Amino acid sequence: MSISKIKLPTQPGPSSSMDSAAEDPKITLERIKAGSAREQGALEVAKESLRVVTSFLDVMKSNQQLQAKRVEWESRVAEAQKNVDKAEVELKREAQVTAQHRVNADRYLEALRPLVDAFDDIMKEMSDPAIDAESRKEYRKELLNFGQLIVQLKA
Repeated sequence: MSISKIKLPTQPGPSSSMDSAAEDPKITLERIKAGSAREQGALEVAKESLRVVTSFLDVMKSNQQLQAKRVEWESRVAEAQKNVDKAEVELKREAQVTAQHRVNADRYLEALRPLVDAFDDIMKEMSDPAIDAESRKEYRKELLNFGQLIVQLKA
């Protein structure tokens, strides 16, 4: 190992330690204040950097939550759309069935209309005061049988 020799200055120069000892205390105090201010500024910059990073991480977290909610709602909307499509198909099928039932009911009503009209006409004739009680009794019996037949045809 080599030991390097330290050269000591023989005359006081600008970098000698005597200068610092002989320095004015005001200058030393100003240097200390300047160094402290510089360190304080660096500390404030570091704090602000931490706040920026924290804010950025909060934004990233919020973005992830937003994306999760978006995916959740997209799946809900897709499920709802499937249900709507299914309901539309069922509605169309029911509309066709209902239309067919309506056509059948209209045909049935057309077929029964003359019978119902005949029933109504006989009821009007029975209210005529010229018909005796015995005939009314027989007509009512016949109308009751006739009415039951109409009801059985409907069922």
